[in-house]
Amino acid sequence: MSSHNEPDPKLQYIPPVPIKLIDEDDDEQHDETTIPGITKHKLRSWAVDVHIGDCTLVNGSNGTEKFAVWTVSIQTASGGHIKLYKRYSEMDALRRKLLTAYPDRANEVPKLPPKRYFGNMKNDFLMKRRGGLVYFLSCVLLNPVLANSQAVRSFVTE
Repeated sequence: MSSHNEPDPKLQYIPPVPIKLIDEDDDEQHDETTIPGITKHKLRSWAVDVHIGDCTLVNGSNGTEKFAVWTVSIQTASGGHIKLYKRYSEMDALRRKLLTAYPDRANEVPKLPPKRYFGNMKNDFLMKRRGGLVYFLSCVLLNPVLANSQAVRSFVTE
């Protein structure tokens, strides 16, 4: 009978699996994917980073309504930058369009931070909202299929 400290002679030694380094720029590493309006090719996201700066509070046309306009900065894979000014409602519209266009990818489109009807212009609420908006846009713009969709192209160019 063997003690608990001695290896079982019936077990074989299995060496650990070596670490595999993956070159993200290698074309052979990317899956081929198709999306409506884009021919079959190696699909990559055109964005590499998203940042949302401070928001500007704007009075609505009736003078009593206020809304926040967010400064969105997108760094592109080619080294350029895109600056947008977007409202929460525009990001909500983008989310709805993506869910309609890609119902099978609903789990890849995160929820937006919740709405609040009272206190929605307070600084602490807006800072929390900004974090949720950054997460939403990062998930969308860094996802090759979603980033190359017509909904995102319209969002960025309008």
